[in-house]
Amino acid sequence: MRLEMTGKVYAEGETDSNAWEVRAEPTVRILSDNLATHYTTCGTLVNRIPQLLLAEPGYRTIDTLPQVQYQHAYDN
Repeated sequence: MRLEMTGKVYAEGETDSNAWEVRAEPTVRILSDNLATHYTTCGTLVNRIPQLLLAEPGYRTIDTLPQVQYQHAYDN
């Protein structure tokens, strides 16, 4: 398995994309252009807040926290 990832600040007119190739029988290629990654990044951070509040004090790396999960809104 090989994974490549590049992070950058986009110039005017550039957008984020994902390209996947699964080499199997048959080979599958998927390209997702013009992704709104800023929404998914913010959503992931917001959904981590309850876990961070329950974590032990001190510096924590992501591997010491539970898997991130969707947090639904409660009606009050």
